Amino acid sequence: MPRVPVHTIGEAPEQSREALRGLERRMGRLLNIHAEMAHAPVVLVAYEGIQQAIAAHGSFDAKTREAIALAVAAVDECAYCQSAHTAGGRAAGWSLEETVAIRDGTADLGPKLGSLLAVAREIAGNTGYVADATWRAGGGLERRRIGRAVRPRGSEHVHQLRVGHDHAAGHLGDRLHLPGERGDRGELAGEQVHPRA
Repeated sequence: MPRVPVHTIGEAPEQSREALRGLERRMGRLLNIHAEMAHAPVVLVAYEGIQQAIAAHGSFDAKTREAIALAVAAVDECAYCQSAHTAGGRAAGWSLEETVAIRDGTADLGPKLGSLLAVAREIAGNTGYVADATWRAGGGLERRRIGRAVRPRGSEHVHQLRVGHDHAAGHLGDRLHLPGERGDRGELAGEQVHPRA
């Protein structure tokens, strides 16, 4: 049984409903991760605030943000995140093949983006530690931009706001295909909301 309910808009706490409606409009449907965050309105509002701040003040374009998210999701071994960010990456302009290569670390993205992703991968994989050589290789980027791009393992937007359950159970077993595997065409598979107890 899930630790945190996966709400519909109608059953969510009143303070979460408008945010859920907005997310449903933006995403085309209500994702389980958003429906789960709705259980604690403060988590959903904080998530919205982070997303708005990134949109208004972020120094990376959507394509770069999705590449970073794909690289970190792969290091974190989060199939849900990889699936969601593959869809986001495709919407931002990456091909399916490019998203798979970014996740695998085999994409030839040029020295600037390649260095940025190397730093992000190393930070994610080493709980915040980056070797001096990797940091220096990222030197073509402004230091302030590198600091915005990387964060400790598992802290990708929502993961900062996990509501007390471990990463493995963090998405309550959402059923998403990992695009690029077993002939998948890269569409976000239909999520299945857990049956109510």
